[in-house]
Amino acid sequence: MEGLAEKEGFKPGTRNSIVSSRVVVWCVQGLLRVMSTRNGGQERKFVGGSMQLSDRLAAALPPGSVRLSTPVVRVDQSSAGAGGGGGGVTVTAGDGATLSGQYAISAVPLALLNRIEFRPALDARKLQLVQSVPMGSCVKTMTYYDKAYWRRGGVSGGAATDDLVTVWCIDDTKPDGSAPCLLGFVNGAYVSPVVSQLSMG
Repeated sequence: MEGLAEKEGFKPGTRNSIVSSRVVVWCVQGLLRVMSTRNGGQERKFVGGSMQLSDRLAAALPPGSVRLSTPVVRVDQSSAGAGGGGGGVTVTAGDGATLSGQYAISAVPLALLNRIEFRPALDARKLQLVQSVPMGSCVKTMTYYDKAYWRRGGVSGGAATDDLVTVWCIDDTKPDGSAPCLLGFVNGAYVSPVVSQLSMG
């Protein structure tokens, strides 16, 4: 288990006692959902790309609702910061702009939470966990072929392992059958040597 953890980029020496079992279950469930080809992330492909979802949602919002390149520096849930009435939240951006609402949804990677000021402050144990879980390393590869040879053999093109450079791959051929491709992921300790070889090549 320790060897696998180090391959995936976890900091050696992290104590199991400070890792919530809910976090572990959430990570495992998330990984399985992403990898699944039935009711999961690999079940369907969007013709034209899945970015269309974000673009169309943004188009339906009032102008100025979507703010890019606007990092958040403070999240205030105190009564004073939420308009004085409590029950709300005020978010402050690096340029000083503020937005207030009843709720705020955070999708910030754990490693960046320490860059945001929270009022009231986050639990000390959560901050300790955040400091012990650095961002992992991952390289996404796309290998194209003249023909989808794996389909001729009646196999899916998907594979997973914890003992090779590419830990997971899946068929990424276009919906119309063109551009046969296997998409793969290189994770953890394998990333640095792969990147070095690519830069030298």
